[in-house]
Amino acid sequence: QSLSVDNLLVFVLIFRYFKLPMFLQKRVLNYGLWGAAIARLVMIVAGVEAIEAFEPLLLVFAAILLYSSYKILAEQEEEAEEEDGLQNNEIVRFCRKLYLFTPTYEGERFFSSTTVVDPANSSTPWTARALSNILGPARSGEPLFAATPLLLVLLVVELSDIVFAVDSIPAVFGITRDPIIVYSSNMFAICCLRSLFQLVSEGLEEMKYLQTSIGSVLGFVGLKMVAEYFGAEVETSTSLAIIGGTLTVGVVASYLVKDDDN
Repeated sequence: QSLSVDNLLVFVLIFRYFKLPMFLQKRVLNYGLWGAAIARLVMIVAGVEAIEAFEPLLLVFAAILLYSSYKILAEQEEEAEEEDGLQNNEIVRFCRKLYLFTPTYEGERFFSSTTVVDPANSSTPWTARALSNILGPARSGEPLFAATPLLLVLLVVELSDIVFAVDSIPAVFGITRDPIIVYSSNMFAICCLRSLFQLVSEGLEEMKYLQTSIGSVLGFVGLKMVAEYFGAEVETSTSLAIIGGTLTVGVVASYLVKDDDN
């Protein structure tokens, strides 16, 4: 759940960067959660099968967690620039190249009602031109409409969640390899995202040490996976106590610092 809260912080930055109206944010979250549920199911099933076939893969997962921990702990000073830096974000740039997007929203529409894809225009993304040429005959000559920024935001959120799953799924594998528990824990976390969104969008920026706590948790789980691979036993209750304690310290420290500043 703590990793999912961290995901929400990035979603808030995405919504702010694209200036997504509040009434559309819930719509994007709803579609995004369904997409996340399907994507994580595929990734978890594939991960379980891969681990059973090649157990040293756990060391790869541990390395991913340790690297993620290092990045979170080492890049705290860059957080203030993260929102402005989204224009150069690889996911955002990749999604912009997938299709032709209009500059303005049209309510809840994912596709424009007026702007069409012009396959003869060299500035039109090649994927949009290809779709227009392929689907043109089947649509009896009807034009293919461009997408609104709402679809672009949804694509960025979905791909960002897949990137986040590279952290969260190995983190659960560090606690258990039971696929039902791995998937259900991810689903419980995802289902809480929508209800937590309002709280996160308004108050998470004040919790300045939560990121540090999450980075520490990822590092601990990564080290735990390495230790258990080489035969050391770490009780699940001990792991959960350390994880819960680390997150609690981060939240409490954030509020104490906030009170001092006030």
